[in-house]
Amino acid sequence: MGLRQRQEAPQETDADVDGQLNQEEDTECKTKECQRHGGHKESHECCRRFLGSPTWKCITLSVVGFTPAFGVVVAVPEMLGGWGLQPWTFSWLMNYCFAAWLATQFLYNFMACQWTDAGNCKTIKPTQEVTGQFQMGGEESGLDLLYAPNWCAKCSHWKPPRSHHCSTCNRCVLRMDHHCPFTGNCIGARNHGHFILFYFFAVVGLTYSLVLSVGAAYSTDHISKWHDLIIPKFKEHNDLLKQHFMTGLIGVAISIMIEVATKKGIAVLVQLVATTLAFIPVLGTGFPACQMAWGNVTTMERMFPMKEYVQLKDKVYCPLGPGFYRHSGQENLKTIMGPRWWMRLLLPLPGQVDMDHMLMPPPSGEGIAALKERIQQVQTDGVKQEVKNCQELGFDPGPRSDQTV
Repeated sequence: MGLRQRQEAPQETDADVDGQLNQEEDTECKTKECQRHGGHKESHECCRRFLGSPTWKCITLSVVGFTPAFGVVVAVPEMLGGWGLQPWTFSWLMNYCFAAWLATQFLYNFMACQWTDAGNCKTIKPTQEVTGQFQMGGEESGLDLLYAPNWCAKCSHWKPPRSHHCSTCNRCVLRMDHHCPFTGNCIGARNHGHFILFYFFAVVGLTYSLVLSVGAAYSTDHISKWHDLIIPKFKEHNDLLKQHFMTGLIGVAISIMIEVATKKGIAVLVQLVATTLAFIPVLGTGFPACQMAWGNVTTMERMFPMKEYVQLKDKVYCPLGPGFYRHSGQENLKTIMGPRWWMRLLLPLPGQVDMDHMLMPPPSGEGIAALKERIQQVQTDGVKQEVKNCQELGFDPGPRSDQTV
């Protein structure tokens, strides 16, 4: 964390007046250019509305829900039969119920991400309503500090700590992580727990589906060993592999899939392919999301670090790093999943997060120690780096002309 201080505003000169005139001319040119490209803005606005509409949410739900729905209804009974389990026996029922539970948990949490309000900031009042500043958490540390005032000109209200304005949803979101195009909704304070849970159950469910589908294909009477299936297919496409390796490799894969579908049924093949394809985006996006949740760092804080400030004294602000709120992994998950986190792992339940904790997030021990060090530095050495206004620091002090910043 560093220190920033605002300078006094310099007096206006003739050169500044000429610069303002040139700036006005540039503004007029930009206005005309914007008018010429008005159609592009309208198209962008229509696209933005569509990506947050119920229609888009139903489309994405149909896409991501195909693998678990098709698996439970059609593929799982055939795959369990491929494992040699007789229908309605104890082992068959336990496996089928486990698959149905995973699919239910995944679909519920995905839909909850889509339709749960991520966290509207419009009705939240700051601790100091005159200056628009929120109180920093962690009072037990002995620090009585306020966040720097941060006004959203688009929404016309003060932004709580860790909040950001989403250009897609066109509003400010409390503890915004990111806007998820797959859910058509922002991921914030109220639905971040659902977001982590649907990724968790996606990984567990896809792993279970992959084991069942691969085992069912392997255990067929016609395919007793993998080399009995793979090696002959490579020999059949040997000439094509020598001429065009990738084309030949695709031909081998297609031949294997046709063999599996012919000997074991189309349902097993469809489930195997769908599971494999779904694993790629789930692992690619789910692992970083869970890693940041474990460290209590949002995607916005990772992409735009040092954009939030606390006020150490008049006109002196200290930026907060991305690890300022990092506690233990278990505590961080409890923050976004609520006190009933263990029940949410067992049952499809809505989250009940502590909103006071979201409005006054407690800093970590390292963050408190760093702040105390910066306060001591200001008292002994003063502030060396200065800026002209708060906008250079990345926040808006608000509409009041007499606002002290």
